[in-house]
Amino acid sequence: PGIVHLASIVKALSKIKHLTMVNCSRRKQRPPQPRENVRVVVRIRPLSKKELEGECEEVITEIKGTSSRCGLLEVKGFDNKCFEFDSVMGENHSQRDVYENSGAFKAVTEDLFLGHNVTLFAYGQTGTGKTFTIGSCSDDDDEDFAGILPRASKDLFDTMQLKCQENGKIELSCIEIYNEEIRDLLNKKTHKDPEKKGELHHKVRENFNGDIHISGLITKEVSRYEQIGKILERASRKRVVASTTMNAASSRSHTIYSFKISGTNEGRTFTSKLTLVDLAGSERMKNCGTDTLRQSESIHINKSLLALGQVISALGDSKQRRPPYRDSKVTRLLQDSLGGSSRTIMLACISAADCNIEESLNTLRYATTARNIKNITKKRVSVKQISQKEALNLQVENQLLKQKILKLEKDVINASIILTDDDESAEDASDFDNLVVLEDATFVSSIDEEEDVPEIPPPNKWEKLKGLKKKVSRFVKLIGISIENFVHLSKSFITLLKPSIHPAIQIIPCK
Repeated sequence: PGIVHLASIVKALSKIKHLTMVNCSRRKQRPPQPRENVRVVVRIRPLSKKELEGECEEVITEIKGTSSRCGLLEVKGFDNKCFEFDSVMGENHSQRDVYENSGAFKAVTEDLFLGHNVTLFAYGQTGTGKTFTIGSCSDDDDEDFAGILPRASKDLFDTMQLKCQENGKIELSCIEIYNEEIRDLLNKKTHKDPEKKGELHHKVRENFNGDIHISGLITKEVSRYEQIGKILERASRKRVVASTTMNAASSRSHTIYSFKISGTNEGRTFTSKLTLVDLAGSERMKNCGTDTLRQSESIHINKSLLALGQVISALGDSKQRRPPYRDSKVTRLLQDSLGGSSRTIMLACISAADCNIEESLNTLRYATTARNIKNITKKRVSVKQISQKEALNLQVENQLLKQKILKLEKDVINASIILTDDDESAEDASDFDNLVVLEDATFVSSIDEEEDVPEIPPPNKWEKLKGLKKKVSRFVKLIGISIENFVHLSKSFITLLKPSIHPAIQIIPCK
């Protein structure tokens, strides 16, 4: 019989252990990580003076009257194709409208200070206004023509002063990728002429956490908005710009502006990164002129943009093909922005003229595919910081809780559950008529029928008995067994422990 009782005890304990493991496994299960689509915004450049003189027609127009959540545009002459994006802006939209409707304003003033990385890159044919949209921080820029870069820089410092006060820190870096070589525009040793001897070239590296960085890159800490304008103005003088048949001041390289932000917001320390990318425009060889250097630059530009298009196609494909990030340094540096953990905004710049319809359609197709890319957004936030007063209060509360736990453990040791013989326990087990509280007993024993029954305990014993009854009821509900099984387990413990009971222990039966 003892073995049978022991088996039932082990079975009950294993059930309790199983319930505990289930609860622990439920606590360890993490919620699914949120995914967000790449936000795609299209900006339509109006016809230029050269296009008007060539009698070009406007074949891409914005469909007005659409909802605020999406924008539509129509391509005339191609079965009146329609494309849907997050926002479409034509010639009537100002630079301020582009900054706000693209989502850049919300990303700079909110997402960065929540610990999210933000990337915005301009993509499109050469001469469609990518550099004009990104902008520069020159002192002579008019407020109406200021691009995303100066507006984001100013809002970044204003928000930092408001939310982080003096706990914020901003570091700036600026590079360009010319002919698949990385040039640090903040380095004094970087020359205006990239072909000059002694030019420094940097390598792309990846750390153990999977973060992409550039070796030997110079970053400068800035504390005022005016400092950014002076630094970037000196950096822009080292950019490679040349004249082509498509654009009088065409960018011959990809430019990347990076702001590393760190600080404390609402008691939490965060680190985030804002990346603005001005991609060089795609162009045909016949539009580069007869200069051999311009043709070589065009080959490298188109090669990197082709790799970017392949990455976008692989990420937007339902077959989940592996993106070729390593085919180009541009895609390698944008790895976190495309399919990574960054909140990304793609600004597709197109021309509305019919002479550029093929390049515009290619840009719209890539933008449509990029809209299907999903990034896993992550917050880079550390543990909440508390003051010394709050830490002291937590220590005092912890000590009080420890004292309560010790007192409860002492009460449990001093309280023992006594059951009467088998007949009486079978009749009155459901009502707990046979439970008794012993203050000085450390073991449990069954009641011998031959012993004399002492007097009924005083009223305070009954009060403790009622409290014990409530505790037992809660315990029975917690482990998920019936009262009868609990009584059976208690009797089994009594039978097993009876040979080791000391004779001096006083047993008080009570009904």
